[in-house]
Amino acid sequence: MTQETMAEATREKNRVALTSMLAAIFLTGIKLVVGVMTRSLGIIAEALHSGLDLLAALVTLIAVRTSDRPADKEHQYGHGKIESLSALAEAALLFVTCGWVTYEAIRRIQGQGPRVEVNLLAFVVMAVSIVVNVWRARALTQVAHKYSSQALEADALHFSSDIYSSLAVIAGLASVRWLHFRLGDPLVALVVAIIVAVAAVRLTARAVNVLMDIAPGSVVEQVRQSITETRDVDSYDQLRIRHTGNRTFIDVTIRVDPKLPLTRAHEVTQNLEQAIARRLPQADVVIHVEPAVAGSIQVEQPDAGHQATVRDQIEQILNDHLSQFVGFHDIHADTRAEATDITFHLVMPEGANVRATHDFCDHIEADLQQKFANARISIHVEPCDRQCQDCHITCDFRREAVHPG
Repeated sequence: MTQETMAEATREKNRVALTSMLAAIFLTGIKLVVGVMTRSLGIIAEALHSGLDLLAALVTLIAVRTSDRPADKEHQYGHGKIESLSALAEAALLFVTCGWVTYEAIRRIQGQGPRVEVNLLAFVVMAVSIVVNVWRARALTQVAHKYSSQALEADALHFSSDIYSSLAVIAGLASVRWLHFRLGDPLVALVVAIIVAVAAVRLTARAVNVLMDIAPGSVVEQVRQSITETRDVDSYDQLRIRHTGNRTFIDVTIRVDPKLPLTRAHEVTQNLEQAIARRLPQADVVIHVEPAVAGSIQVEQPDAGHQATVRDQIEQILNDHLSQFVGFHDIHADTRAEATDITFHLVMPEGANVRATHDFCDHIEADLQQKFANARISIHVEPCDRQCQDCHITCDFRREAVHPG
């Protein structure tokens, strides 16, 4: 991620967190006023819930501003885990809310507490609350998923739980006003407390998983698939994954053939980094390369017979166009990925120009695409210098007939 992109992400997260805090201020105020006027425990519980949402939004705003600070000497993995700490703080506030609402609801079920007076204003306030909560939950969820922000996700969870609890409060108010069911209000308050408690448990679990560096199963599987797709990786071990803020840190040791040239080993690590980046754009990857040994986790290899058949088909297509080029070598066809990866070197006559060579490669790619749907094709073009006796390239077809040495 570039500095400009990171700056834009920070601005967008700060903007949505600030807007959420303003929304929480508005909802807390109107619910508290109407709750006191009607003496409805359901609305007062919602006002307290929104008040804690306000505090949580403030914590979220501080967290997202701090989490995007770059790594320093004391925080070498950055400051992202402050989002998980803020999520735990918000969960604690939710549990406090649940405790008080449950206590007060039990008192009112036992006949203690004031009589509820429901009016039209109470229904209007709760309807407005639902509209605001839907708007903020969607905005927060979108940005949270975009930048993998646990703090914003926690804030979105607050507003989402408010939606369902507001609906429950409306049902309780309706039962008091039109059905004259006095227990409707405290019973609904208990439902609100249960909804909030469930949200707090889920939030706590996610935050603890991050703080304990529990590797997400889906991320582990994506890294394994990337390793499987990378050619020349014999095996791997010491795969370690940790999530911090919106960054995923991946550390893995791959094993390659001990005889593999150093330059090729470097290419293997670059290919693996690119494969992981396609699945996990925010990943910070460190790859160690060591010679293959017994005991490592073996990478599933493609069927040798199938690979040979694919190469034979590629050679046949190239053979059909042999009169237009000198030769080819180093054909590789990797069928382990979702689409077949085909690479080979093509030796062109010394007089071929760029336009003619480009058009010819397009023609070969089209023929290969007809044979291998969705294939990813990479052709390395090399000129022929007609120094056959000293040439390091072994042309695969009719070398003597094309340019006898």
